[in-house]
Amino acid sequence: MILNILASQISNLFGNAPSTTTAGSDSVILIFSTVLSLLICFLGYKLKKIWITIIGFFVGLLLGMIPCLLWIKLDAVLAIALIVGLVVGVLVAIIAYRCFRVGVFIWVSFMTFASVQGLFGDKLEWLGIAVGIIVGLAVGILTFRYMRLVCIYSTAVNGGILSAQKILQLFGVSNILLVLILAAVLTAFGVIVQLRMNKQDEEKQAAKK
Repeated sequence: MILNILASQISNLFGNAPSTTTAGSDSVILIFSTVLSLLICFLGYKLKKIWITIIGFFVGLLLGMIPCLLWIKLDAVLAIALIVGLVVGVLVAIIAYRCFRVGVFIWVSFMTFASVQGLFGDKLEWLGIAVGIIVGLAVGILTFRYMRLVCIYSTAVNGGILSAQKILQLFGVSNILLVLILAAVLTAFGVIVQLRMNKQDEEKQAAKK
């Protein structure tokens, strides 16, 4: 519901845009998010600092924008929300990058939340948000003790789920069973690829010593 409010405010800003332009931009965003999800699935731990910074920014952006959209009743609410969101986003991104473990916690928690919440339909949106927050925080806390393995498995699982959703969405398919099957296949390959890449990196570091 909160994300719907954000989306509706943004759509109002571009309300006069031609429908063909909107449809085209939606397709570009969907393709971009699909590629991003696949990168998370197969290169999650390898590119962890990049993901930490990006997720930190977007978490801060949402934290800054959503309260403005909910509580400010001015005509220029979207412009104000964007400015506040950008400022908060940059600050959170810097904190996430500088404080590595905090950044990993934010990154993994947010990814897990997005994946779990996305499995619930519109009718169960609030339940999905609640379950997503609980599971996201639980997985995020585990990173403080088992950072490498939690990062590898969580990025493979979350990236696999998100990739499956986006790929099937590209073909106009929304069957939950197909999402879970494709997600399981992508997750399995993601884990294998990441574990092998991490092992190669460890062997290279050991050889340098």
